[in-house]
Amino acid sequence: MYYLFVEKNMTPGSYYNLPPGEKVMIRAFFEKHMESRSSRMKT
Repeated sequence: MYYLFVEKNMTPGSYYNLPPGEKVMIRAFFEKHMESRSSRMKT
């Protein structure tokens, strides 16, 4: 939630109002982003 607010300018209310499928998709994109960010920091 904090990431969406700070990085993507998405308010908590707009996130909570999304359909469940879109929330799952956002979480998947977030996890992928964090994985790629983590691998970049290791090199």
